This record gives sequence, C-alpha cells and structure tokens, in this order.
Amino acid sequence: MGTFRMAGIESQTVFKILEQFGSRFYSKDNSGKFSDETECYEFAYLLIVLQTQQHNKAIKMKSTLPLFESQANEMVPKSYPNFPPGFAERMFTAITASEIRCPVTRNIRKCVFDREMFEQEIHHRLVNSTD
Repeated sequence: MGTFRMAGIESQTVFKILEQFGSRFYSKDNSGKFSDETECYEFAYLLIVLQTQQHNKAIKMKSTLPLFESQANEMVPKSYPNFPPGFAERMFTAITASEIRCPVTRNIRKCVFDREMFEQEIHHRLVNSTD
C-alpha cells in the first residue's frame, strides 16, 4: 500500500480496487489466513478504516486494540480464527505507530517517479519492519 494513493477517489472506485486486491491476494496467498477473497477484501477495508481513524486529525475518537480485534472478528468471522496469534494486534500496532504513506520518491504534481529512490525506500521499510 505504500506505493498506492487513493485520496480524492470516489468510494465506488475504492471498493472496486479493494475487491480486485482481495481477489488477487487470496489467489496468491499460501498462508491460509483468509477463507475466501471476500474476507481478504473486508480485512483490507478494515485496515484502511483503521488508518483513517488513527491518522486523520479530524477524527477525535481513535480506535483501540480491543475494538479493532472485535471489528476484525466481526468482519472476517471465517478467517479470524485462522490468523496466527497476535496477527491482528501486529496490524493494529503497525498502522497506529506508522501512517501508511506514499513514498517520498513520487512527485504527483510533476508526474515524476524515481525507481532507484523507491527501491531504497522500500528496502529501508522492509529492513525496519516488525512484521
């Protein structure tokens, strides 16, 4: 998601993008976390909602770990029991601690994309990732 920006996109477009993401992620995922592509879509949507709740200054009521875990269990009831121990907590902690942002290597106004800087930034994120 770090290379993807959806700000200003209509909600129907976001839903279509997430549906495609869920379908593709499910078809390539061998971990068995998700029971179907719809639940991949639902969990991705939940992560975007969490991102917005935690990092949008206009939203005063931030999510909590127990609330997020409850929402995850409700939104993906067939998949939630398949999550490894601590998976939902790690997702919550990672998003709460660090906003998902477009790489600084993308200048949208100038339509410039520096692949070398992008690869260095992604490598830095992976090396410093907790999950």
